[in-house]
Amino acid sequence: MFQQTVQHASSNWGVLDLFVAGAGFDIAGAWLLARGLTVSPERAARRVISGRNSFTRFDVRSAEDYADGQLGRLFLTVGFLIQALAYVRSAHGATPLSHSPEAILGLFGCIAAALLLVWTVAKVAHPWLRDRWLIKFARIDNMGWVHALPAGQELFLFGQVLGKRPYQREFADNEAYALRVFKTRVRNSANDYYDRPEDFQPFAALDDTHGYYSELPKAHWRLRGYRLVRERPDPPDLPPSPPPENDA
Repeated sequence: MFQQTVQHASSNWGVLDLFVAGAGFDIAGAWLLARGLTVSPERAARRVISGRNSFTRFDVRSAEDYADGQLGRLFLTVGFLIQALAYVRSAHGATPLSHSPEAILGLFGCIAAALLLVWTVAKVAHPWLRDRWLIKFARIDNMGWVHALPAGQELFLFGQVLGKRPYQREFADNEAYALRVFKTRVRNSANDYYDRPEDFQPFAALDDTHGYYSELPKAHWRLRGYRLVRERPDPPDLPPSPPPENDA
């Protein structure tokens, strides 16, 4: 009885059905990657107005492209892996594509389920990835220094471009707007000069004799005791200055 059930299932479903099932993830991934190329003129004009004719709309577009790229890459990879699994199994003599009505209906069901799964994940993950990108971008000031908190005025403009309208009191309170829309505290960018180290210059030479440096060292995860901590090392020491050339 068990053997008959397995044989019946194998007659209704072939391993090559996975090729088409994986195409559902491929279609959704490709759509996500191409979404930024299909912005309508009306939406683009609305964002220009919302961004007060500034370059803010390009920053928001970069954040959305980043989120679409991350999700599109993920689902394209899933689709290709499913199809690679089908190829490996078919190469070892697995059941070919079935033509039974049950298999065809199930095949369309797999494609629909894949598209629905991608749509559900993207609906939740896309805004989260986009907002994380904008928050990280707003932490970097116009000199290239990365602050602990994002700039409130920048997040306020980002939110307006995204269509997240503020309340009247939030025009004068960027932190209240950022807490409601982006779920983060903000800094006053007018104090950026005092927050940056005195020996930081954005375009310092590698052998600057004044001790300036232009890059903030990247943080690394380190094991401290029984927990992982993220530490940022001190700025690297400058190389020694070359010896003066003799005129003789």
